[in-house]
Amino acid sequence: IALDPNVGASAEVIDLATRIKGAQDPEVAQMTEWLTAAGQPVAMDTAEGHDMSSMEGMMTAEQMDAMAEMMNDEFNRRWLEMMIAHHEGAITQSETVKANGSNADVLALADQIITAQQGEITEMQALLQG
Repeated sequence: IALDPNVGASAEVIDLATRIKGAQDPEVAQMTEWLTAAGQPVAMDTAEGHDMSSMEGMMTAEQMDAMAEMMNDEFNRRWLEMMIAHHEGAITQSETVKANGSNADVLALADQIITAQQGEITEMQALLQG
């Protein structure tokens, strides 16, 4: 959403969103490859009430819709707040993987995610403080 020119995100938010997308796209591709190789489903089963928004840091469809209606400073603030929560959720999930996992490649990716997203949280907090 932050990369949509209609929301009027600040140059700092656009830059950060671009960097986040660039960092996360290869991570998602790697995890997708692992799931495919293991014969596991790539998409989460949303049947029977399994809603991804129940996962820590995931936005609901309503929150996404509301944010898409925001512009300029209001959008920047809300996007930063939601992305901080999203990153905190990813860090929690990565810590769970580290505590319970045994695959060296998966553990290395978890470490990478924790380091990168903690740095981005610090940057987002600084942007919120102005």
